[in-house]
Amino acid sequence: MHAFELLPGIGKKYMWQIVNEREKKPFESFADLHSRTGVPDPLRAVVKRIIEELTTNQKYRIFTRQF
Repeated sequence: MHAFELLPGIGKKYMWQIVNEREKKPFESFADLHSRTGVPDPLRAVVKRIIEELTTNQKYRIFTRQF
């Protein structure tokens, strides 16, 4: 499993689009990521994942640490 797949709404299809586009050129912003990959609202996916990590017990954490 890739860390991108841990983001809500990002499955294998979007994950591969992100990886392939990132190899061509690094993303400059969330708007750039959306326009090049078609991922709907990537900023919201990141925010939602952070909230999930802070409020629930997640097996994998990508933005927060457990104390």
